[in-house]
Amino acid sequence: MVGNDIVDVIDLEAEVEETRVRFDARICRADEREAIARSSSPSRERWCHWAAKEAAYKLFKKQLPATIFSPIRFEVDLEPEPKSWKSGLNRPEVRRGVVCHGASRRALAIEWVEGSAVHARVTPIQESEENLVVGHDWLQVSSGEPLTPERLSHAVRALACNRIAKRLGTDPSKLSITQRERIPELRKRGVLFGADLSLSHHGRVVAFACRLPSSLLIERLAS
Repeated sequence: MVGNDIVDVIDLEAEVEETRVRFDARICRADEREAIARSSSPSRERWCHWAAKEAAYKLFKKQLPATIFSPIRFEVDLEPEPKSWKSGLNRPEVRRGVVCHGASRRALAIEWVEGSAVHARVTPIQESEENLVVGHDWLQVSSGEPLTPERLSHAVRALACNRIAKRLGTDPSKLSITQRERIPELRKRGVLFGADLSLSHHGRVVAFACRLPSSLLIERLAS
């Protein structure tokens, strides 16, 4: 299984400091607030923690439907930022860590996307990433079409179907995404086939993470 979340950091830069302090106190544990305070980029560190908690919630909600989103109950432990993050180099380096919820631990991976957004994904500990498909895309604000929730929802579904279809060697038109109790489900020709999907959008950016059934790495879906 997989959970993901993306945050358009630039979209949040205008927040006043008092608002940020209250936000941190509400969602972060003491050690997480300390990590934010000592970071070379407190804003980015804040949203790395938030995205990690959101992504973890999406994963736990699928495994344990009774899970409630109380951010402070999700404890984030991150490795130091990759050097390219600090230097501003646009390299695809992934920052690792873990998220704990009670006695349960899950693996965390965060990408710094084009110097503007953080994309977090959470998976079971020691689960291979070989069958993960992950992607993100930026929407054009100047196109004349406002970034409504409907446009963002359509864009992230189209992105997921296109990227997953490419991985499977099939036509995107054969894939579709439905929803059950607010959890997205991937289908081929209307039939579920065992993939686990997580979608996210915020500000100008959309992102997804999908775990394909291991069997599809050997036998791709018939086109």
